[in-house]
Amino acid sequence: MRSDEFDLEMDDGVTVHVRRWQPETEPRAVVQVTHGMTEHTGRYGRFAAALVADGYAVWAHDHRGHGGTAPTEADLGYFADEHGFDRIVSDLLAVRAEIGRQCGEGAGRQVAVLAHSMGSFITQSALAQHPPSAWDAVILAGSDTPGGPPTTAFHQVAKLERLRLGKRGRSTLLDKLAFGPFNRAFRPTRTGSDWLTRDTAEVDQYLADPRTGFLFTTQAWVDFMSGRCRIASTGFGAVRPKDLPILLLTGERDPVGRMGKGVPQLAGQLREAGLSGVQVITYPGARHELLNETNRDLVVADVQAFLSRTIS
Repeated sequence: MRSDEFDLEMDDGVTVHVRRWQPETEPRAVVQVTHGMTEHTGRYGRFAAALVADGYAVWAHDHRGHGGTAPTEADLGYFADEHGFDRIVSDLLAVRAEIGRQCGEGAGRQVAVLAHSMGSFITQSALAQHPPSAWDAVILAGSDTPGGPPTTAFHQVAKLERLRLGKRGRSTLLDKLAFGPFNRAFRPTRTGSDWLTRDTAEVDQYLADPRTGFLFTTQAWVDFMSGRCRIASTGFGAVRPKDLPILLLTGERDPVGRMGKGVPQLAGQLREAGLSGVQVITYPGARHELLNETNRDLVVADVQAFLSRTIS
């Protein structure tokens, strides 16, 4: 396996940090990974190695305010002064375009996306608002429906906290509102992040990493929730092609997916929009980070099987 890292300049001058894992021979296809909130692409090396061993190339970039894309610790959890959600969506599409430039398109160069948590909502936006799909197949993990009354209410509180603390302020109130309820379902808890996975070693690694679990800024919360609300208002009617293969992966005990309820509802919304290639897999007992769960080998095998059916 070959791996490297580089910075890719966006149209507004921001450089986005990209990691690549590639097989020694010509890849059968490319998988683009888009990570979740308050984490980074370095956490996906094990998953990438499994795909590379199966013949795929894997690309992943750190979102603005995350990982190697955040210039300093003060920039963690901050997207942009304006249009932050649009920026992270355009970054995702720009990296996809770079894959096409460097790897070529067509047979043997098809591209799938695996999007986790926050990355899944970014991908939902890219699909709904920038048709046709930039990818030949889509995998959304740890996701939910894009919006609803709780999302709208959180958006309003985030705007008030931004007024109180400024755009770069960090609100413990928003952090508690967002993540506090997630952990309550797992009482008695060992840490504040038990909701991520049943694998305690993975939780400890997450807590020990200085570039995970940081407080989001008020502006980033406003950006993220406004983006979700926009997807909810427009729906998925514009997504093309209508037979796009879409795999939704969720843990039965993932609080982001409302304990197994949200992702089937998301599948229903996609199917109501005329999308015929939607599949859902629910993993009993699994929590949020499926690629770091105790049943991760099964999850990876399901991803590989889906990729073999759709883009290989």
